[in-house]
Parts: sequence; C-alpha cells; structure tokens
Amino acid sequence: MTVIILSSTDGNKTPYDLWFPNAKENIILFCPVEKEHTFNSQHFLLIEAFENYMDNVEVETKAIQLSKKYNITNVLSVSEFDVVRSAWLREILHCPGQSLMSAESYRNKILMKQLLYDSSVNIPKFEKVISKTQVEKFIQQTSYPVVLKPIYGSGSMDVYIIKNQQDIDAFFEKNRNINNYEIEEFINGEMYHVDGLIQNHEVIVSYVSKYYKGCLEFQENQPLSSFMIEEKIRSIKF
Repeated sequence: MTVIILSSTDGNKTPYDLWFPNAKENIILFCPVEKEHTFNSQHFLLIEAFENYMDNVEVETKAIQLSKKYNITNVLSVSEFDVVRSAWLREILHCPGQSLMSAESYRNKILMKQLLYDSSVNIPKFEKVISKTQVEKFIQQTSYPVVLKPIYGSGSMDVYIIKNQQDIDAFFEKNRNINNYEIEEFINGEMYHVDGLIQNHEVIVSYVSKYYKGCLEFQENQPLSSFMIEEKIRSIKF
C-alpha cells in the first residue's frame, strides 16, 4: 500500500509526518518546489517537488509513472486547489475516494449552481463571463452591486464587488484573461460555513460556524475569523 499526498500547502500548515507518524514508508509527497524545505524527507518514502505546481502537468505524469513502481492505493489532499487533480488521479489509478464529477461539482462554481438549479437551495443569478458588454447587460438586468469571481477560486481571492461602471472598467483593464470568471448577483447577509467528517457515507461529525465579517475583509488587511455557533441554534431549520 502506497499513498500519494498532493500538498499545495507547506509542512507548517500540514504536518503530515505528525498526522501519520507510522506511515513514512508508505507516503509519497508531491509539493511545490518552494515548499519542499518545510518537509523532512526522512519522514516520507519519497518527496517530489515541482516548479509551477498548480499548473504543472508533470504532477499527473509523475504520479502515473510512480504507479508502475509502487502499489498506489490512495490519493489524498487537504487543499481546495488539489481536489480536482486528486480526483482525476484516483480515476486514472483506480483508487477509492471522491470522484472527478464530485470534485468538479465542488470546485466549479458554475457547475455547482447548475446542479442546484432545481433544488430547494436558493442560488443567485449567474453567468460565465464572456465579454465586457455581456457583464454590462447582466448588470442592467440585475442592478448593482454584482460579484465577479474565479470559477475555481478559493477564500475570496481575486473576487471583485462591482458597484459602478468605473469598477467594471478597472476589472477589465486589470484582467485580460476572463475565461475563468463568473458574474453573479450580490447577496447581502450573514455568512456561515459548515465543516464535518463523512465515513462510509455516514456523517460522523459536523458543526456550523459563523464569520465575524465577510470573507473579503482580508483585502483591506482585516482579519478573517469565525466562531462555532451553539448546537441549539444549529437545530433551527431555515
């Protein structure tokens, strides 16, 4: 049994050697070359470091090559940015775990909302960004403000709240490649996140937390934090 861990995070944030202290002979770690020094190679079977980790197809190629030498049984990741790549490798290497369709539904914000369209979950109006004219037309139909965000984004990075024409002009001046953006209605309200653990299709534990402020606060050098809400509050049905 050999496990490949895809880690876009460094060893301080994700100390796998502490999490899996007795598995160093069975873990192959893939990471960005600039973060390789944060991991102790003696605690892993092998460490493979890559330049331009996020977009480097050599990550997938190397995993397939190693599968011919080692019995790869699992592909693990903890970062959102590694979810789709991990799922793709599972399918190629015939490993158990989250499927590629499930991973795409989780990461692709357009696909996610399309799948929820006929469900009981309320979703904002949205479109894939195609052109500046299309964005302006969308705003005419929905009014300001609107949100422009990366389809595969995370943590509100590179998210823009568009409040006027000047914001539109500034966005398109800064972002020449708009293929990875979507536009949607701005929904004002409180923000929550739900974390949990599922094992064998059963929810083992779950808890709801509320953000003190919105996720965009970091753009103004403000802290981003949340707190778990009490269980009696969590039982309220919305």
